[in-house]
Amino acid sequence: MSEICASVDGKIGLTTFTVSGKVMPGELNSYADAYRENQSLKMVLWDIRDGDMSSLDARALREGVQRARGRNKAGEKKAFVFSRDVYFCIGRMMSAYCGIEGYQSSIKIFRDVNNAIAWLTESIAQDS
Repeated sequence: MSEICASVDGKIGLTTFTVSGKVMPGELNSYADAYRENQSLKMVLWDIRDGDMSSLDARALREGVQRARGRNKAGEKKAFVFSRDVYFCIGRMMSAYCGIEGYQSSIKIFRDVNNAIAWLTESIAQDS
């Protein structure tokens, strides 16, 4: 089971979930569901650079995407950051499933956390 820590930058409205350890099927959704009850998740960074995604197969990814489908909203942005090539590819597959399921929120997969933050906050920078 993984360890997930949440932090919020209230100034810009960015919620960061930092994940380490072995990620089990459904775990990220369960954590986000519990967190969403008390916080807005309009801009979310999933930092999974220290996470182990090896227990997730294509079926688990697809089920996770289907489970989260009803909670995504237009205007939301979610960035996922992975450090290992194989997990980056898993993230790309998850993103493709989101497209198939008709997600309204924007989802991008990154290798670099600074690029992910830049993408998430680009509309804020343009408004300044």
